[in-house]
Amino acid sequence: MLINISAIKDQHGASVRGSLQETLDLELPGGADLTGPVSISAEVTHAGETFHVQGKVSGNFQAECDRCLTGFKAPFHSEFQGEFVRTHAGRNSSRTDFDSEKDLPSAEDDLYQFQGDVIDLAELVSEAILLAMPMKYLCRTDCQGLCPSCGMPKGAESCGCEVEEINPNFEALRKLLGREEV
Repeated sequence: MLINISAIKDQHGASVRGSLQETLDLELPGGADLTGPVSISAEVTHAGETFHVQGKVSGNFQAECDRCLTGFKAPFHSEFQGEFVRTHAGRNSSRTDFDSEKDLPSAEDDLYQFQGDVIDLAELVSEAILLAMPMKYLCRTDCQGLCPSCGMPKGAESCGCEVEEINPNFEALRKLLGREEV
């Protein structure tokens, strides 16, 4: 997503907004894929030496459940923000608009660089989408996974297996005694 800041580049405190739906080619973890375009809205504010960006991104993804291996689709929503600083083209492309080294933000500050009058939000939006993805893909929060005996989804009508729940603390004792029941 590109935002033209030419209207606010000389007006400290001024803002410009933009929104669009865009199809992204983004590799998601765990083999998940984005389904359809994502909605992106952002506001850029001229904050003196930097341009502050904040916005939202939402869309849908499809993945395979990590417990039962069933394919599913789910929505995601994320907010993002970042600071952009203008760099100047030329031999020393790392030169910025800061007046002196003391004005430079500290190393802990996340700064994105841009040239000209257009800010590209692709990196910031991609990071927001990746951070919105769950660590473990689940088709439902109460998904029980697969039956260890027959491989069918647990709770399915066709699975009539009775799996004995063994307290792992007594498993070693059962083996030691050579008994089936402890």
